[in-house]
Amino acid sequence: MNQFFSILTLLLGLLVLPSCLLTRHDIKANEEKKQLSNQVSTLQQTNAESQNQMIVLDQSYNELRGRIEVLEKIKMDQEQSLANKDLEKENQFQVYEQALEKNEKRIQGLETEIADLKKQLAKKKVAKKKVKKPKGNYTSAESYFSKKDWKKAIVGYQKYRELNPKGRRYPEVTYKIGVCFQELGMADNAKIFYQEVVEKFSKSKEAKKSKYRLKKL
Repeated sequence: MNQFFSILTLLLGLLVLPSCLLTRHDIKANEEKKQLSNQVSTLQQTNAESQNQMIVLDQSYNELRGRIEVLEKIKMDQEQSLANKDLEKENQFQVYEQALEKNEKRIQGLETEIADLKKQLAKKKVAKKKVKKPKGNYTSAESYFSKKDWKKAIVGYQKYRELNPKGRRYPEVTYKIGVCFQELGMADNAKIFYQEVVEKFSKSKEAKKSKYRLKKL
């Protein structure tokens, strides 16, 4: 009787073991999906921050231009005012000279301020040129795809899609993102990208491939 219970206990243990392994596999898969989602979110946030920096620089650039235009207008008005001074009376010559000296000092001050603002404007232009959008590296994504590094390939292809919404490789990379998800066992995600290719690029060769894969899901 004891031997019978021992055999029964062993059989129950063998039945429970695959269930435990399956649960661990599911947990690992969920962690990988979460990591992939975080990578895509980080890429989108980096792109948004870059665009915000461009907007701030554009606003600063326009404000500096406006101030320079106002100061140059003031300078022109003052110079015109000096040119129209009444020089007819000799007894007002000393007063005129004093006024002219004051205006010249004001003009020199304005010129200095304009020069400083132009320097600031030049620095803003340099800073504006340095702020660049991240470039999509199609070649790198292709390399990851060929090595079956599906997660890194997805990140590279998605980066290309964001920066090249009208790029000639857009249908191809969209299809390949679907393939990557399918290889990772994420059929629902793969289906989304296959359907996008079929709907937006119905006459492309990628659309035919997508239809075939959709049937297999």
